[in-house]
Amino acid sequence: MNNIVNSLFNSYSKNNMLKILDFLIDDVKGIYAEWHPLGFIYIKLFQDKNNDYRLHIWPKGVRSFNKTQYPIHNHTYNIKSLVVSGKVGCEAYLIEKKANSNKKLYEVHYSNLGTKLVSTDEFVEVEKSNISWTNAGNSYKIKKGDYHQSVVEQNAYAATVVKNYNKSSNIKPRIIVNDNDKLEYDCPTEKIENDLLLDKLKELKNRLKNNL
Repeated sequence: MNNIVNSLFNSYSKNNMLKILDFLIDDVKGIYAEWHPLGFIYIKLFQDKNNDYRLHIWPKGVRSFNKTQYPIHNHTYNIKSLVVSGKVGCEAYLIEKKANSNKKLYEVHYSNLGTKLVSTDEFVEVEKSNISWTNAGNSYKIKKGDYHQSVVEQNAYAATVVKNYNKSSNIKPRIIVNDNDKLEYDCPTEKIENDLLLDKLKELKNRLKNNL
């Protein structure tokens, strides 16, 4: 499967994407999947020396019950996101340090139990610079360190295959929090039951086969 996943970023093939889904469906008990705090289903595909590959699914309607209300964040690596179903918006933001702002930077700490947001002493002003929409079969990129959020409407469906690469140790993963005096904010890992995961993988396969 690894070579097929990697090939998607050179030339997208719906048939190859269907092969990946068949592999995941057949091995659903061996897949690591969870509800991401930003609201989508996060599925690990594979990781090599330089890259990390994932499948993200935004179902219609109810998503993560643990969804954070703070979606604007950065990454320590570059991202190439290939939209395989629906459409995804990427909102980009500019930030500037400002002592009297009500928005604050929190560092993101990862563990086996989930993620923890830890307060810094940096207050910032945030300005949305643009939003770009990408349809199925196309991809978009996010530079490491850039603040952004992904947008999929609540009544819409979308899925992406994501490649993370060129990780930097000089950038800290951070998220922007509004009006919050808490020193820490916990986002416990929310695993997905195999039956639900299987249902969502089959739904994505059906959507691809029927061009939905």
